[in-house]
Amino acid sequence: MRKNVFLVIFSVLLCAQAHSQEIYRGTTYEYINGAFYTINYECEILGNFVVGGTARVEINCANVKNGQLDIDIPRYINCFISAGGSNLQASLPTYVYFRSGNCEITTIKIGQNYSGDFYEMFGWGTANRLDGLANLTSIEVAEGNLTYSSEDGILYNRNKTSLLCYPAKKIGDNFVIPGTVTKIDSYAFENCINLTSVNIPSSVTNIHDFAFQLHPNLISIEVAEGNKNYSSENGVLYNSDKTALRHYPQGKLDKNFIIPAMVKDVWIMRSPNLISITIPPSVSYLSNNFSGYGCPNLTSIEVLAGNKNYSSEDGILYNSDKTTLLCYPASKTGESFVIPETVTIIGNGAFMYCANLTSLYIPESVTAIRFGAIESCAKLTSIINLNPVPLNIADLETFKYVDKSACTLYVPVGSKENYQNARVWKDFKNIVELPANNENPCQELEENTDPNYTYRYFLWGGKESPTKPAKGVNHYRVTFYKGNPTALDKYKCN
Repeated sequence: MRKNVFLVIFSVLLCAQAHSQEIYRGTTYEYINGAFYTINYECEILGNFVVGGTARVEINCANVKNGQLDIDIPRYINCFISAGGSNLQASLPTYVYFRSGNCEITTIKIGQNYSGDFYEMFGWGTANRLDGLANLTSIEVAEGNLTYSSEDGILYNRNKTSLLCYPAKKIGDNFVIPGTVTKIDSYAFENCINLTSVNIPSSVTNIHDFAFQLHPNLISIEVAEGNKNYSSENGVLYNSDKTALRHYPQGKLDKNFIIPAMVKDVWIMRSPNLISITIPPSVSYLSNNFSGYGCPNLTSIEVLAGNKNYSSEDGILYNSDKTTLLCYPASKTGESFVIPETVTIIGNGAFMYCANLTSLYIPESVTAIRFGAIESCAKLTSIINLNPVPLNIADLETFKYVDKSACTLYVPVGSKENYQNARVWKDFKNIVELPANNENPCQELEENTDPNYTYRYFLWGGKESPTKPAKGVNHYRVTFYKGNPTALDKYKCN
């Protein structure tokens, strides 16, 4: 007998008249039924009418051990309440929420009553959904259910035209989708750790963008000949004429990928195995900017000449005129990076999970830093921001997981107090003003005379000087390179 098998079936519940009481807007009332779950509901009252609300079945994992949990979830729970001297009845939509972590459910059995969205059973949000489904091996639907059906532990709609959920821990490395299926729903193959290949029949006409989301071991997606909407090549999913790359399998083993020359749109492309990506002139839309979240080992992005929408320099991805920095590859070598003065926008997740960066130089030209732009750069020890006025950053996670106690924020002279009071920037514990002209901004460093080294000089703000700056020029940085760049990155002051 399988361990940790829990049958999810729930009999029709009534938030009984015995518990009738006046309900105020935004107030939650708990009703305990046995030891396993709690029914919470909220009702919004407008005059003598119930205008909205939800009923939540909360399963406390602390109470779910190696036994069987029988729940049959109805689409609605009828709640009787009293307000303003009138007795009101509300039919509230229900969903299941797994409280206190992963309940290790391996089998879900859906009874005849449930007809709501399957994923509503686990609440909204990826974390709740993954907690509820992480150990799932089988879904069984009772005969007579008018909304769902199942076959071999896989969940479909009633007539098997929509594939809704392939259990995350179902045994088997290959799955051939039945010929009745025309739609693959969102999250259908999410987090399926055993599955390495999927075969899509010619009948499928609709594949949701997130159908294969967070599928770490998927190596290949193959589309049958005759499919009028989709095609595949070397295990990668495209639309029928290959002008749109729909999904690059997350577990695909290739380290280098050249996007085919006919592709215009790139949708989902995430893989820990990729180290380089080449973008042809035809590409006009990138849904994924290849940040460290999806491509943690990427070292280089190259855009071929002739592309009118994107460009690259030194393996870094920009828009065509280099006013937006889109992606600094997460595993690019080098401890320091000076953002070019052409850049005005640091894009969403542009530096996310950059593993090697210790110093980042932001020129005054930058006017916007987008969502999660510098998130999870754990090694950063210094950020030199040359904007005298702190940029207004709406996203609180822009510098998430940057150690703000260890990372020093350097700002222009006279602006320290403004940064100490500015949203997000004030979280840095060490904010230091850069020295004014003719002051020594850093410790003196003698230039290395080793002939194997070459020198590059950068003025503050990132502009490179072809020669050593003359006396009287404001402070500058000198970088020593030996062989293929990095070696040493030091400061020298004029």
